[in-house]
Amino acid sequence: MIDRDAVRLPLSAGQQGVWFAHQMDSTGRTYNCAEYIAVDGPVDVALFRAAWAALSAEADVVRIDRIVQDDGLWQVVEPEQTAGLPLVDLSAADDAEARAQRWMRDDVRRPVDLSRGPISSFALIKLSDTRFFFYYRIHHVVIDGYGVHLLGRRLAEIYSALAAGDTDVAPVFGPLKDLLDDEAEYRASDAFEADRAYWVEHFGDRPEPLRMPGRRGPGPGLPEERLRLRLTTALPEADLELLRKTAFVSGTTWQILLMTVVGAYVHRVTGRQDVVLGVPVTGRRTVAARRIPGMATNSVPVRLAVAPGESLTDLVPRLTREVGEALKHERFRLEDLQRELAPHDGVGALMGPIVNFMPYGGPLRFGQAPATSHNLASGPVLDLFLTFRPEPGGEAMSLVLDGNPDTHDLDSLTGHQERLLAFIRTVAAAPATALDSIDVLGAAERQRLLVDRNATELPLDDETVPRLFRQRAAAAPSAVALVHGPATLTYGELEARSELLAQELAGRGIGPEHLVALALPRSPELVVAMLAVLKAGAAFVPVDVSYPTERFLHTLQDSSPAYVITTSEETRLPEGTARILLDDTDVAPGRARLAGRLPDPGPDQSAYVIYTSGSTGVPKGVVVPHRGLRNLVEDRVRRYGLDARSRVLQLVSPSFDVAMADIWPTLLAGGRLVLAPEGRTVSGEELAALLREHGITQAAIPPVFLTRVPSEDLPELGVLITGGEPADPETLRRWATGRRIFNEYGVTEATVTTTVSPPLDPGAAPAIGAPIANSQVYVLDAGMLPVLPGAVGELYIAGAGVARGYLRRPELTARRFVPCPYGPPGSRMYRTGDLVRWRDDGQLEYVGRADSQVKIRGFRVELGEIEAVLARQEPVGAVVATVWEERPGSKRLVAHVVPAPGAVLDLDEVRRRAARSLPDHMVPIVVELDAVPVTPNGKVDRRALPAPDLSAAGTGRPPRDDREEILCALFAQVLGLDRFGAEDSFFGRGGDSILALRLVAQAHRAGVDFAVGDVFRYPTVAQLAPHTRMVGRTADGTDGSDAIDGTAATGAAGLTPADLPLVRLDQAEIDALVAAHPGMSDVLPLTPLQQGLLFHNLLSRGGVDSYAAQLRFELDGRLDTAVLRVAATSLLERHAGLRAAFRHADTEEPVQIVCEGLRPPWAERDLSGMPQDEREAEALRLAADERARPFDMTAPPLLRFLVLKLADDRHRVILTAHHILWDGWSTAILVRELFTLYGRGGDRAGLPPARTPRDYLAWLAAQDRSASRRAWATALSGLTGPTQVADGVPGPAGEHQEHLTHELDAGLSEALTAYCRAHGVTLSTAVHAAWGLLLARITGSDDVLFGTSVSGRPAQLPGVEDIVGLLTNTVPVRLRLRAGEAMSATLARLQEEQLSLVPHHHLALTDIQRQAADPEGGAGLRYSGGALFDTAITFVNGSLEAGGPTGVDGLRLAALDVTDGTHYPLRLVALSGRTLTLRLGHRPDVFSRAEAERLLTRLVHTLQALPEAP
Repeated sequence: MIDRDAVRLPLSAGQQGVWFAHQMDSTGRTYNCAEYIAVDGPVDVALFRAAWAALSAEADVVRIDRIVQDDGLWQVVEPEQTAGLPLVDLSAADDAEARAQRWMRDDVRRPVDLSRGPISSFALIKLSDTRFFFYYRIHHVVIDGYGVHLLGRRLAEIYSALAAGDTDVAPVFGPLKDLLDDEAEYRASDAFEADRAYWVEHFGDRPEPLRMPGRRGPGPGLPEERLRLRLTTALPEADLELLRKTAFVSGTTWQILLMTVVGAYVHRVTGRQDVVLGVPVTGRRTVAARRIPGMATNSVPVRLAVAPGESLTDLVPRLTREVGEALKHERFRLEDLQRELAPHDGVGALMGPIVNFMPYGGPLRFGQAPATSHNLASGPVLDLFLTFRPEPGGEAMSLVLDGNPDTHDLDSLTGHQERLLAFIRTVAAAPATALDSIDVLGAAERQRLLVDRNATELPLDDETVPRLFRQRAAAAPSAVALVHGPATLTYGELEARSELLAQELAGRGIGPEHLVALALPRSPELVVAMLAVLKAGAAFVPVDVSYPTERFLHTLQDSSPAYVITTSEETRLPEGTARILLDDTDVAPGRARLAGRLPDPGPDQSAYVIYTSGSTGVPKGVVVPHRGLRNLVEDRVRRYGLDARSRVLQLVSPSFDVAMADIWPTLLAGGRLVLAPEGRTVSGEELAALLREHGITQAAIPPVFLTRVPSEDLPELGVLITGGEPADPETLRRWATGRRIFNEYGVTEATVTTTVSPPLDPGAAPAIGAPIANSQVYVLDAGMLPVLPGAVGELYIAGAGVARGYLRRPELTARRFVPCPYGPPGSRMYRTGDLVRWRDDGQLEYVGRADSQVKIRGFRVELGEIEAVLARQEPVGAVVATVWEERPGSKRLVAHVVPAPGAVLDLDEVRRRAARSLPDHMVPIVVELDAVPVTPNGKVDRRALPAPDLSAAGTGRPPRDDREEILCALFAQVLGLDRFGAEDSFFGRGGDSILALRLVAQAHRAGVDFAVGDVFRYPTVAQLAPHTRMVGRTADGTDGSDAIDGTAATGAAGLTPADLPLVRLDQAEIDALVAAHPGMSDVLPLTPLQQGLLFHNLLSRGGVDSYAAQLRFELDGRLDTAVLRVAATSLLERHAGLRAAFRHADTEEPVQIVCEGLRPPWAERDLSGMPQDEREAEALRLAADERARPFDMTAPPLLRFLVLKLADDRHRVILTAHHILWDGWSTAILVRELFTLYGRGGDRAGLPPARTPRDYLAWLAAQDRSASRRAWATALSGLTGPTQVADGVPGPAGEHQEHLTHELDAGLSEALTAYCRAHGVTLSTAVHAAWGLLLARITGSDDVLFGTSVSGRPAQLPGVEDIVGLLTNTVPVRLRLRAGEAMSATLARLQEEQLSLVPHHHLALTDIQRQAADPEGGAGLRYSGGALFDTAITFVNGSLEAGGPTGVDGLRLAALDVTDGTHYPLRLVALSGRTLTLRLGHRPDVFSRAEAERLLTRLVHTLQALPEAP
């Protein structure tokens, strides 16, 4: 019963979210919030109860008794608190403190039934006469942390007032209804829709959930004395002071700085470049709302993008802006955003760790007694929750770290606490340090990961396979070595036959480092040939004779063997191939033999070359030395107990390196090697029969074979080795009985096997194990630093097994076989490209490929995760997930499923069950296979998977009326199907949330209106039709019928991904761009410098954009401004690059969107009536205002004209544009064409077609960046550090550069030109050298760097000289001074060095700088990231000059001026004309005018001295 005087209030949106979450909580207590206030001093109990009664009357939330459902959810507020405050007297207890804590813990753990109540609990606990606890527990559905704070503080205020004799305490809290009304008003307002639009756009790409490394698998649970997983530690005052100082220098608050540090830490330990943090907010925007305890708090997600090489200094401005924008929209609830973007992922899935700054929680007083508050429970923690709060004493700050006990334990939480505190100190002390150079691991963790887990040393001598086999054959010559069908070969026979063939090879000149191809089927002859080649000192290249001819011939052509050992049956060898036929007379016992035994090969000589698939589809040969093979043999013999009693199956193709692990350990251990029948068609029953017949004791069988091989009646098979791909649990359970199963991991580049698991437990997640003997494994991040246990990183392999490299492919070898920073000097490691993580048990767990992530409509998807989810279903025997692209830009996830033996698959049920574990965008279409196709190596052959039939007719009934018919046609069109039944499910036939959006848009154009949410609620046409409404004709006036024909599939504006080959966009992204830019005709990538300028524009938001440029023409004569405007419009229409918008937030990479139908912004002002002085001042002011007005980079055109009339026959035309549109080279083209068009009245017909930036960008995309990176690494080799003349420069400039100009007189200009001509160098080289000499004097270094602008226009690209765009680039110039070297020699060397780099001018400056910072790349500079230099130079030949005709009768270009700038503190522009003019730009916030004048004077003196130099 509800008291008739009770008040029912609706639940707010936030309360409803907690209510629904509580319904899913089986414990009924997860959302209990509890706190106690410890009062140290005597307490008047009666007075305390009176204070409590007053608080209860004032605070509605205290009187909420329960939540009821009655046509909605209602909270019942009782008119008064009927129960008094209970006193729990523990003062007589032996340990009152412990008893009180236990009493409170028990109450916090009490389940709450929200519908029955009570949902709160309160008590005063007496520990002694001078120590009391006030305890209060309230369910989170009605209270938040801020409300709990309000209650505790208000109770202290009321008690203190009563204690002071004030009996009339006025209420402070407002009614709860006001808080609810305030929220309801907001949710019905335009502000709610604006906030919604902001968040949906900001998180429209739905970043994947970010979780911190922690414990994996079930944990021990919390001890009884812990209510939650929490650690609290004080922040040292020295650390706080360091944070405050660094924040002050960074121009931000210490809270923002600390949040940035946390974001940087998350980036470092997870490797995520898109970090999303949660920031709690009170949800109370008004003073009145902040006086009402209740449930209003919200968490806003904050994104922080972290690029390689960036520092804390780089991130602070970005996060400052991000937080500022987020707080403007903080009232939009996280639950609403989650429902908008990912309704199935759960609240909080968008966010990573939550960072909370608690400004409250300081000391309290109850009368004269001091008191402190202590939180006991505050609801669930999704991952990690970091709170920075005042200590209860109020003097210091503490870090409170809460963890989700399902994913963390005390050890992982302690690790994060220690690492974070150390990380805070490190980055706060050196905020400019590149984050990816900071090791987050402690010394003990490094020792464990790098040393202890790699302690695999096993002594090996230098003996190799030939010697060891001779010894084995001599010890037991009559023992059977090989079995192949009915044929056998003893050790003695194998020794004799291989010796004979080895002698033959040696007699033909074959020896060390020669290659001999083996084109033989699996047979004893193949093993004989392998052994013979090794004895001859050469390396064998196995060639699978079952391969297609193209692959077969490629292997021979690429390896260029000295001989091919084969039989006369092999007829595909090219004519002229040197060959040895084993079935002919080429090798006869009676042939003469060389005297003596052949010398054994050394451990570093090549043993074999195995061809493995390349990422480009072209196989590459891996050269494996004898040392790696010997190490594999030694480990395998010891690990699996191989001996003379062992019978080992050789199953996989001998051209696959796993065969080496079958053959050589068995033969060198004296065991019997059983060769499987040749070919790939061995059935499961035949393989089981083979195992049984020969009593196989050990076999390596890929998982795809295991699924179809009977496991019964194989008593001898004691060791089963699998690997390559995980076996499903059911298969493991079937095979595990009576034998040990090991999971091996390895790559060809590291001699077959690198890690081996312990015997597998079918019920546990399989591991790939720990390193084998003399091998080391490192799990590293992008900066090649070790990652945390549990964090995903890339696997690197070092040790004895590492191959020599790729055959005759030094560039690829250098990229994949890199110096090992954790091994002995000179050691190498192989970069596998595999993603793994360390488990708590010291085993590695395979995660996937670094390059196997696929992107489906903007979402990153790991195919292995889909496979693992489906494989857990009982009827599923095997599953392979792929991406099927039925047409360009339309990708679908497809799961190819093989039923388990005896099972019948219900594909709809398989998909439904998958949808329970996978987010919507990862639920695949499910198709059934009879068997998984496999390659010769036993791996899944994904290319052989059949195309899914996505167009088959559905099972549903046909449409009943016109509306259903239109909907069926729309559903079929959007899903790419021929037909769609009225009762077919949209999602069951391949639909997803993105396609649902497209469906709604297409339907609206067809005159049918419904919402996206309707598609989810009513996924069939039959269900949806009653909830739609017909809206008549479409916006373009058609009846909508054209909207559902086949043409709509091309997407908006008729563009598909196939039309935009230079960018990676799917159809949904293209459609979104068209919606933002209706006139879109093309989408292009950015040039390297455009990317830099876009970055600086983003960085300068709210300030000065240094790259706003201005071109000013002074025109004498009669000017028709209307015709000039037409000419400007024609110029804009003629050059695509001028019509570009630039976007970065809603695409994977920044893009420029070319738009049609634009007109140049145009303004005219008549100043002719003003006095001359005022006129000029006003003209300068107007020009400055134009340049100061920022450009919206997404709103083209990024240019505008201002025409000032100074007199009837004199005008000044001011063209303001963003430098991102064009470079200095383009300026001359634009000026020339503008006046040409003016003279033609704007008619473009007579001009040749304009070249577009697309031509250049296509050329740029085809360049070999790897070669250019090596060239720059060489050019920067040995660099000791950056050249910076202005350390500690603040962020973006607050004002534009100021400029000083000095024109060298004609005499000096001529002398410089003559000097350069005499010594065979250009004037540009001389000016660059002079600038370098000036920098050397300023910095005191004889090795300096500065930037220079290069044209970026490759001569080999036809018509490149006519392209208007930003093709120029900034690249480093390095000047190294050598003692005693003549200046002429220095200039010649500088010029030669720069000329050698011209073919590599296209590489982005950020990429060039990485080569300097990458010791593996060759440069070896260990600098802290950021810029290599902070000064730049631009040399302009034949600059535009005024004083000439425009080509139009009566109109003369009287003056021309260019105003531009850069972000560099110093930038020199040298203009070479009749004389040499120097224009020095300087940032006035860095260099004063006097300082800049002194620098310019010193530069002039340097140039004056050059002609006198030897």
